Amino acid sequence: MRERVARAALTGAAVAGLVFLLPALVRAGAAPGAERHYGQDLVSAGSDVNLGPKDTVGRDVVCFGCNVNVNGARVGRDVVVFGGEINVTDGTVGRDVFAMGGDVSLRGQASVGRDAETAGGDLKVQDRSSVGRDASAFGGDVSAGPQAHVGTRVSNVMGPPPVPPAQMVPSAFGSIQPPGFVYWTFGTLVPALGFVLLSVLLLVIFPRQVAAAGVLVQRQPVASFGLGCLGVVVAVALALLFALTLVLIPASFVLLLAVVAAWLLGWTAIFLAAGRRLVASVRPEGSDPLPALLIGGAALSLLWIVPVVNVLVGVIGGCVAVGAALGSRFGTRMPGDRLFGAPPGPPMVPPQSGPPLAQPPP
Repeated sequence: MRERVARAALTGAAVAGLVFLLPALVRAGAAPGAERHYGQDLVSAGSDVNLGPKDTVGRDVVCFGCNVNVNGARVGRDVVVFGGEINVTDGTVGRDVFAMGGDVSLRGQASVGRDAETAGGDLKVQDRSSVGRDASAFGGDVSAGPQAHVGTRVSNVMGPPPVPPAQMVPSAFGSIQPPGFVYWTFGTLVPALGFVLLSVLLLVIFPRQVAAAGVLVQRQPVASFGLGCLGVVVAVALALLFALTLVLIPASFVLLLAVVAAWLLGWTAIFLAAGRRLVASVRPEGSDPLPALLIGGAALSLLWIVPVVNVLVGVIGGCVAVGAALGSRFGTRMPGDRLFGAPPGPPMVPPQSGPPLAQPPP
């Protein structure tokens, strides 16, 4: 019995030691030097991954809260980073490169087989680097050098116009990155109008929820903006924190999906509130929700063809949208109701006292 207890204690101590030393082991194993081969995935949490010219990874490199530096190494599939940067210099990535909350830099003769993407950072394709398909960024700058090669498209969302490389591969749609007014129109206006059609679908399916969020947007826009900013910051911070634990990665995706759902519902409410304001200026008696939403959505979509203004509208409107959805509890709460808990019931009315009952005769 004592031997079993001692073995169990030693096993627990060994497992705990491995848990605490795992980041250091990953960092030491990923340090450049002698030739190293990783047949499967290379995962790190909190410690940078540095791959040298003689290193190879059979499948994926995943990093949580750290940076990945591929200096002449070869990665079989993807390089994914949450809360860090990706630097590929003279290295080869078989499929995709993606960074959330950090920059992506391709230098030298770096090669990415499919897509190079970033969310919340900048993307730079420099020197003679090549990207097989798309080079895109969400909320950041995209630039490519004159000798860089991008296979399909250079694009970004909620950012300035990207700088395309000189070497572009034509597609069935003609010019990949049209400059000037053509880019601003067909690069942003058409998706905006498509989003208006999606808002119409949300209005048809959830009319009460959209109406409740629209009332909050119209009555309390400043409070909705503040709540939206706070909600986005807290959601992103919790998502990154959950992603660091590995076990709670599904919870981080659920949080991000909730933010996206709030963003969609809130923008539908903004379209509806703006349309009602525009209709009320011409027709005081108002109109039905569907025409008002189409008018408001079309009017706000026109702002997407104006540089700088579209970024301001996207950031401010996005925070108001998320705040309106959160403040209305996804359309289940009106501005006068409590934010948490059940709505107050009707006031208690004391029974009215009538005339005294007549006493029966003796």
